[in-house]
Amino acid sequence: MKATPSTNRQASRSQLEFALSCLEEEHEILLALAIAVRRQVEPIDPVKPSDTVDTTAWRLAQVLESHLEKTAFVDQMRFLVLGEV
Repeated sequence: MKATPSTNRQASRSQLEFALSCLEEEHEILLALAIAVRRQVEPIDPVKPSDTVDTTAWRLAQVLESHLEKTAFVDQMRFLVLGEV
């Protein structure tokens, strides 16, 4: 069967959808890892952390988790590539 421009476009769209689904999956994995890291470094009493707590690691984990909770990046990629969210 000879490929026509419409079938090539369809194949390209399915390939793009696959690539975007892989991106979404990686994003979810990174978010899960960020949550796990934050839980490990979070002090028992976040209001008054003890002197032995690495507050820098805790804050970095919070920032990372907060950034990854946003789906804007994945949504923007989906819109730019496929024209839909």
